[in-house]
Amino acid sequence: MPETRPVETVRRFWDRMVHAWALDEAGSFVTADFAFRGATGPSGTGLGAFLDYAHTVRRALPDLRVDLEEVYEQGDHVAARLVFRGTHSGPLLGVPATHRPVAYVGAGFFHVDGARLRSLWLVSDTLDLQRQLTARTGARPLATHPAGRAGG
Repeated sequence: MPETRPVETVRRFWDRMVHAWALDEAGSFVTADFAFRGATGPSGTGLGAFLDYAHTVRRALPDLRVDLEEVYEQGDHVAARLVFRGTHSGPLLGVPATHRPVAYVGAGFFHVDGARLRSLWLVSDTLDLQRQLTARTGARPLATHPAGRAGG
């Protein structure tokens, strides 16, 4: 059986974990010591922490699509320019659901171990996302993260 290229593992991860929300398959996509930083800031280690984060994202953006616009692969590392799109259907960055579409950009850095992700580090333009969430409704964030940015 041919070895899976890291970029194929990353694409399969997005397709199953986000686009299909097949979170019951998460254990087959990440290593036991999987470390991550989510696009809106939360981070953690392990399958349980990842699933908690994924469920939070799913409530906020149930139809989330993540497009990998540019992808670079070097050894067991993958980097990608990302575009996130979805409908704001639950609390996100402290803002209650607006039921409006949002789109924002980001980048992802992945460390692949065989056919599983060892780490995922995402960064996104949360300021633009926050503006989209509040400008359309006039809403203000409900909570503030201890570091001074809106929680989410």
